[in-house]
Amino acid sequence: MSRASVSSVTKEQPPPVANPNTRSVLNDVRRKVTTKHGWLGDYDYRWLCLPSLPTGKRKQPPFYGLDDELPLVLAMASGLQHSLAMLAGLITPPIIFASSLALDPETSSYMISASLIGCGVSDHDQMSRIKLWKGYYLGTGLLSVVGTSFATLSTADAIFTAMYNNGTCPSTVGADGTVTRGSCPDAYGMVLGTSLVCSFLEVGLSFFPPRILKRIFPPMVTGTVIVMIGASLIGSSGILNWGGGSNGCQLRPTSGIYELCPTVGSPHALRWGSP
Repeated sequence: MSRASVSSVTKEQPPPVANPNTRSVLNDVRRKVTTKHGWLGDYDYRWLCLPSLPTGKRKQPPFYGLDDELPLVLAMASGLQHSLAMLAGLITPPIIFASSLALDPETSSYMISASLIGCGVSDHDQMSRIKLWKGYYLGTGLLSVVGTSFATLSTADAIFTAMYNNGTCPSTVGADGTVTRGSCPDAYGMVLGTSLVCSFLEVGLSFFPPRILKRIFPPMVTGTVIVMIGASLIGSSGILNWGGGSNGCQLRPTSGIYELCPTVGSPHALRWGSP
């Protein structure tokens, strides 16, 4: 890379775009909804539906920046695609938490709704990039999703297991030795309270310059943590769920609710590991 090309690289964020007046907005809306270019643009829609083959040569689609205008069809298709992609990641953690704590359907639905509402509010703040003081902002101003994290699953599962073992959460032992967990919503509240207290550490770290954070958390540290999180999830529930379940039926009891997976009352209940 030449000296000229190096000097042309900037690490500064783009300045905010000036707010358009009302007449300009109305003209843009009218142009969007009444012209073919406003609806379709010049985008190659094959990129949305067809796979990219190694031997094929296709024209690269245009790259849209933060404040660029998208054709309406492309914006709606991309928005639906992103919504469906992020929905599973937002509702899966509360579903797993509710299952681990044997919560009733009403509480599970409440947790999922709270997750979606909280993610919506957080997304708004993250993408709005609200100015605070002295060059600090709340949010990045980029299109992003702030949701519940899978990184908490392994830690929360260990906490829940410890609380059931020490009697904080109720559980019953069957005649065959099968342990059945009782409903324990207080355990989830304790995890939320702990997360709230620990969140102030993350808020404090956000005021550190990036170069310091990179020295504290180099790729060797962050990469190892992510690998351990994935390995922990697979080891504690992932592989067991592939076999039929991880709620007790993997022990293959000869009687009780977990004699079949996921439970004996399920529509297609089978023994753990059945094909």
